[in-house]
Amino acid sequence: MPNFKNIQNETRFSAEKMQKVTLFETKNFFCDVYGLEPGQEQKAHSHAGSDKIYCVIEGSATFIVDDKTRQAASGDVVSLHREARTAYAIHPTKGWSCWC
Repeated sequence: MPNFKNIQNETRFSAEKMQKVTLFETKNFFCDVYGLEPGQEQKAHSHAGSDKIYCVIEGSATFIVDDKTRQAASGDVVSLHREARTAYAIHPTKGWSCWC
């Protein structure tokens, strides 16, 4: 049975820290939505055994992948290989949300 969720309704933001909401999860797949306020970031990390896809839903973000910096804006999709070391930081002018 398919499940339907509205990303705008599920996204959460907090001035204290990044918010993560799991939309769907199975043994083979997960989909989360992250809500970040300007100035918040996720520290560099990698996901051994899992490729990642980030879709910027609102605002813009700076992705740092293997020490290379790239900008992403609303509507952009970023695909990351499981061995990539990844971090992202938020531009100070807009909040944003993404899913992966």
